[in-house]
Amino acid sequence: FGTPRAIINEHGTHFCNDQFAKVMLKYSVTHRLPTAYHPQTYGQVEVSNRGLKRILERIVGENRACWSDKLDDAL
Repeated sequence: FGTPRAIINEHGTHFCNDQFAKVMLKYSVTHRLPTAYHPQTYGQVEVSNRGLKRILERIVGENRACWSDKLDDAL
């Protein structure tokens, strides 16, 4: 599928930090934050986050402490 053009999340701190911003910049991905309390957008975000989490779990394996190092590979 390739690199996404944009990532939308629900203002979660795990996606709103410097390390995540650097990855977004590296891959020219736009980071979007939805309108607060917009259920349809939040549903889409949850589906995308589950997919990213599944990919990270497979890449990282049992050593979950290094998940942020593998974020580039997951995207």
